[in-house]
Amino acid sequence: AYLVIWYMFWVASRFTNEWKFLTPPVVYIIEYVLAFALGLSLGVMLAWQLHFISVGETSVESHDNPRYVKVASQRGTEFVNSFDLGWKKNLVLFFNIGRSSPYTDGWSWARRPGVSRHSGIDDEDELTDGD
Repeated sequence: AYLVIWYMFWVASRFTNEWKFLTPPVVYIIEYVLAFALGLSLGVMLAWQLHFISVGETSVESHDNPRYVKVASQRGTEFVNSFDLGWKKNLVLFFNIGRSSPYTDGWSWARRPGVSRHSGIDDEDELTDGD
């Protein structure tokens, strides 16, 4: 399928008499470029979100956690994201692989075993509330 698309793009870009379709070649080229740009941007967003899932963060937490790392290092401790279960486990839980029903009710999320909150920071350091 991809070879046909590339061939069609190549034929359309040559502007010869080989083009036997009602749609002008310029329109096909514009559609191809737009589809490529949209596909590329969606691919980048997909990769970005898969990264967030793999490290157990939301978009908001990706902005907050570097500050927590800095605060914890100033205190001589290490910040540990309590929701990061490792990339494989994070992806398995997010995509509900191997389960017949979701593991969560949408309000509470899996945390590292024996950890009830992020370590390395105090409650007053939290940028968002617990609710």
